[in-house]
Amino acid sequence: MFGKRLRELRKKMKLSQEELAEKLGLSDRTVVANYETQRRGKKNPGFEMLNKLADFFNVSTDYLLGRTSIKNPPEDSKTNIAYAEVNKEENLDWQKVAEIAGKYKSKK
Repeated sequence: MFGKRLRELRKKMKLSQEELAEKLGLSDRTVVANYETQRRGKKNPGFEMLNKLADFFNVSTDYLLGRTSIKNPPEDSKTNIAYAEVNKEENLDWQKVAEIAGKYKSKK
């Protein structure tokens, strides 16, 4: 999933693999090509590069890794906790989302 998301984001910005590598300060485009193809035995990005990619494309690392389809989760800490809990659920329906959100609702 990571390689597919990276390729989609790069193409959406109309960047070649070489241009993206240059913008990220990588030695050559083969690093980006390897990330996108995710071939066996090829190196995956480390934490630093994963964060750099997320910042560059303005998406979350969870989105890049395929853990969520939401590109940018909310910044507020209570919302982030609720978001993480919702994201773990399987076969989620709106009633369950409302129940989870209600647990973290601000009390005024």
